[in-house]
Formats: sequence, structure tokens, C-alpha cells
Amino acid sequence: MVPFLQSSILRLPHVRHGFFTREGGVSSGFLSSLNCNQKHDDMENILENRRRVVETLGGKYWVGVDQKHTNQVIFVDSLPKESVVADAIVTMTSGLVISVLTADCAPILLVDREKSIAAAVHAGWQGAFSGVIENTVALMREKGATEILAAIGPCIHSESYEVGKEFEGHFNESEVSNHTRFEEIFSENDRGSLQFNLPHMVYKILKNLGIEAEPSQYNTYNDEEKFFSYRRKTHRNEPPQGGQSSSICLV
Repeated sequence: MVPFLQSSILRLPHVRHGFFTREGGVSSGFLSSLNCNQKHDDMENILENRRRVVETLGGKYWVGVDQKHTNQVIFVDSLPKESVVADAIVTMTSGLVISVLTADCAPILLVDREKSIAAAVHAGWQGAFSGVIENTVALMREKGATEILAAIGPCIHSESYEVGKEFEGHFNESEVSNHTRFEEIFSENDRGSLQFNLPHMVYKILKNLGIEAEPSQYNTYNDEEKFFSYRRKTHRNEPPQGGQSSSICLV
């Protein structure tokens, strides 16, 4: 068993979930220690870290995707034989520990309140603006989900997420602008740039879809002991860091 965080909204008898931290693994250095991102680590470390995630949730296989900040969603009913480019996974099969990796982006875990339909979503600003959350919910409903619950995991928060004024254009071109005001997720700072509230935007998208959602209070940028953070690494000009796994498994 390794440390992980949970959301009260997903504590249901037919599902197990965990927002895993960077603690409890075998990787070392800047990748220490439960790094599940294979880009900069030894494969032996990655496989052992993922095995620990699976063991902790009582599943059979760790299932991930090749995340590229897209709006693509895949449905899996068995262990995929090859890597697939996508940023969300839906399953109805028990034992598959479907997982997304994050290091500031928002992980979202979803499940139907009673039916065995679960999903994991990687939502950075690009994926969220282009509809990855909506596409995931649509696929879950296509598979029969009627009452979806969602937990938003640890991600970068507004006070740590400064962006340029060009984000107003990105926002105006997105579907999000149809149901959310710019001022709800962006605020101007004293340098004339914008502070972007990623978790609140994700929450607003889910709410607009009629989904009950629970946000996380954890800011990945601020908590170096618990979380990898791409932006923190960039600001410090540090070597590449890893990614923590957010995972969900039907029983």
C-alpha cells in the first residue's frame, strides 16, 4: 500500500479510486519516488510504481494513454496491446485501473452512482477548452450512465498559475465561454497578466453538464513533498520531473 488521497463523493461500493502523490515509490532524484510517467525514468521503476498503484486499489492491470492535451477519449474493456493517443479513458470492466498522469493539469475521476461505468480524464487548459470533459461524459452516457459523479484531483491553483493575455482569446474561442463568464476563471494581476483558475473552470464545465462534482483543495505547485509540478520545475530550471497517477477501478 502506498499513500493516496480520496474524494468522499466517490466512496461507493462498486468502485475504488485514488489520487496518488509522489510518495511511496522506487524512483530517485527529481523523479522521487512514485513517478508513473515513463518519459525520463527507468522502465523498471515505472512498472514497479504502477504495480504499487494497482495493488493499492486491488485491481489487475494499470491502464494509461499517451496524453497529448487532446479532446480524445477511448473506451477499454481489456488491457490495450499498444499505446493510444488520448486524454481520457472510459471502462465498464472490473480490475482495470484506468489512470491519467498529471503534474499541474487537473485529473478528473468519474463514475456512475450505481452502474459500473467509470472514467479518468487528464484536463489541462488545451484539453478542457477543446472538449475532453464533454466528450468523456458523452461516451459514459452512451454506455448507459445516468447519474455521474466526479472528483477533481490535485492540480495547480489560480495563485500559482499566471498566464498571458492571449488566454482571453483562447477562452473566447472555446465552448467554455458559452456557459462561463471570463471573470469567473481569470483575474488580472498587478503585472497586467492573468491568473487562471483551472480547477474552477473544470468544476464549471462539469456543473454545466449536470454532474455533481467535488474539487480538491491541494495545489500541486505549492506542495513539493506530495506532488510533481511542471510549472514549479520550469520556474526553478530543474531537471525533468515525473507525474503522479490518478486512478479508478471498478470492483
